[in-house]
Amino acid sequence: MTKKPGQPSATPAPRRNPALLALDVIAGVIVIAITIVLALVVLVTVSQYPLLQQTCTTAVSGGVACSPLFMNTVVIVTSGIVVFAAFIGVGMFIVRLIRKRLAFVWPLAMFILIVIAFYGGTYLASLAAAPLGATS
Repeated sequence: MTKKPGQPSATPAPRRNPALLALDVIAGVIVIAITIVLALVVLVTVSQYPLLQQTCTTAVSGGVACSPLFMNTVVIVTSGIVVFAAFIGVGMFIVRLIRKRLAFVWPLAMFILIVIAFYGGTYLASLAAAPLGATS
């Protein structure tokens, strides 16, 4: 019997080693747990960024320094990236486990993206913070 074009293969996919599957699940769940805690810490920290503008005065001007619109945008975008990364990372971990594929890379990518979002958001928030020496 020959295989016709367009028909699925008659041979099943090779089975994964049960020990490697268990290691993949354990590593993925540990990375997800650590990353969810990190995501919550980042969300709480990001929500405090507008407090950096308490010493802003109307005399301070120029660029994005003391701009509430810029600071709020930084908070919203950073929070959105963190939440998006968390949902996508957990969702793709579950999908990859169901498909019996290597799954722990998604939580690891989620961790890296959240760290990058935190440092990027912190840098942008520092641009919008009150300059040193500004008093109210």
